[in-house]
Amino acid sequence: MMDTKKIVFLVEDDQDIREVVQEILTLRGYSVVSARDGQDAIERLRAGLRPNLILLDLMMPKMDGFEFRKKQAEEFPETLRTPAVLMSADRRFEKRLSEVSAQAFLAKPMDLSLLLRIVEDHLNAPTV
Repeated sequence: MMDTKKIVFLVEDDQDIREVVQEILTLRGYSVVSARDGQDAIERLRAGLRPNLILLDLMMPKMDGFEFRKKQAEEFPETLRTPAVLMSADRRFEKRLSEVSAQAFLAKPMDLSLLLRIVEDHLNAPTV
């Protein structure tokens, strides 16, 4: 039987947040691949990763979330159909969802029940 686990790609520079979110989503039955910054995330896409959902921190060293989305669009335009959820402590970024083709915004510190609801909504939505 083929593994049909949905893959959540967590791009987050804060190790504690990465570990907590990964553990929670794994316990819910999702497969989670994480990256520590945008550059690491691009490398994972270059290696063939094709996630079902991207949880993307905006403020990261090396390559932030905005730059990651630009690079992603240039190198892997087909992955822009993958739902993306922006995460930031700065609520002003919520207004920039369309700028980076994102479907939702999650404020930090994260409400874990809201995180789960957003992930479930986007992973269980009918595909276009």
